[in-house]
Amino acid sequence: MKLSECKHILRFYGVSSVENYSVMVFEWAERGSLRQLYEQKDIQFHYKVRIALEICRGLIFLQCADILHRNLKCENILMTESLEPKIYNFELACYTNDENNTSLSIDSESAGDILPWLAPEILTNSQYTIQCEIFSFGMLLWELTFEKIPYKGWKAEKIKDHIMKGERERIIFGALTPKIYQEGYKKIINDSWKQNPQERISLMKLLDMLEGLYNSIRRMFNDRALGLLPDKTLDLNDDLELPDEDISPVTQDSKKKDHKKIWSRFNVKNNNKILKYWKRKEKEI
Repeated sequence: MKLSECKHILRFYGVSSVENYSVMVFEWAERGSLRQLYEQKDIQFHYKVRIALEICRGLIFLQCADILHRNLKCENILMTESLEPKIYNFELACYTNDENNTSLSIDSESAGDILPWLAPEILTNSQYTIQCEIFSFGMLLWELTFEKIPYKGWKAEKIKDHIMKGERERIIFGALTPKIYQEGYKKIINDSWKQNPQERISLMKLLDMLEGLYNSIRRMFNDRALGLLPDKTLDLNDDLELPDEDISPVTQDSKKKDHKKIWSRFNVKNNNKILKYWKRKEKEI
């Protein structure tokens, strides 16, 4: 209930009973996790900066409430329809003044889920502090910026050795990121994941830098289109309405044929939901 005071944290409404099971009722976030969003949609750079800024505000609220999240990554940020991030999944959270709960054990099963975002001092069984949280936030910013899991495909020991040596993921911006803002954003990430915890930037300083970056870049974009993100790929989970004409260069010779002759429809049951798919028939390609 204390966390529900912040709009950048997923709101908790209470406990209910469904079919004799006790369930927790939370605010609805239409777009799913931030990881799902960047995998499915093209997120413009100014949206990413705004998302980062609002996550930072949520972390400052947690700091003021003496709470450490301890599992920051895009998978644990939910997104509303209007692209408002909501920090959630407090399964590993603890109070900063609880000495019995600030250490974070990493077993072989959980290593792949949390290791890429962890600060180097945690890998030596040190206490989890606000500096560790800031490091993880820096890794979250990298993940959001480049839209992939840090050190994806690496084994746990290789990741540990890499981090302990002071090495990090590479920061190489693509052509779609405005060059005039690349250095500022790069500095934000680099200042968050410094090897020495005491040298890492504070959350308040991070907030100032992100606000300055966002205020300077937002004028270049149309905020009226907020939330209208183009798909990265065809979303097969939707009930598709296919056009009567297929204008694909691969099937131009078939574009006057009925789409049901070119595409076949099938259903898949998943978690008591019926997912509807369309599949191109091989003989028509």
